Amino acid sequence: DELPPELVAATATPNQAEDNWESSLQQKIEQQLMDGVPEIAKLTIPEVETILIKSALKFSKGRKHEAANLLGYGRNTLTRKIKELHI
Repeated sequence: DELPPELVAATATPNQAEDNWESSLQQKIEQQLMDGVPEIAKLTIPEVETILIKSALKFSKGRKHEAANLLGYGRNTLTRKIKELHI
């Protein structure tokens, strides 16, 4: 209980880390709802896709075909999303 947050996050088990990002996302969405932010999905989904694509490209060392397969996208879909999201 006395550890700083950055150490607690570093020692979290996979399930705790999973719960953490989900909880953080849920809190962000709930705050946006309370603030009356319009079209939350149109804002949030591109943010999530950007993270997914950047992570897959990093993991695949920039190989788009491999990154697309990892994400369950076709290569053309990945290329289109990269352009749309300005990645």
